[in-house]
Amino acid sequence: MDEGNSSFVKIPQIVSHFAGKFELAKKAATGIIDEVAIPAVSETQKIGSLTLPGIGKLVLVRRLINRKNLDPSAFGQMIIIASTEGNVVILGMMKIRSG
Repeated sequence: MDEGNSSFVKIPQIVSHFAGKFELAKKAATGIIDEVAIPAVSETQKIGSLTLPGIGKLVLVRRLINRKNLDPSAFGQMIIIASTEGNVVILGMMKIRSG
């Protein structure tokens, strides 16, 4: 894959790379990536972290998001506690191999 100045690689770039590298159709390469991604995200959400050897460690990050709203009965502000927000983050870096 070409190294660019962007901070992340987009899905179509990964699909094109796999399709060219392994002589697959882009639809088949997309299917392979989906088959790896779907169970990885679901297991990370269940357990909290998942290590994919040679790729990195997926970690679930939970944040509690509070909102402020006006309370008309008390003529002031009240804090509404919202549900937690979960994001899956890659903790480790991929190994870069030449060749």
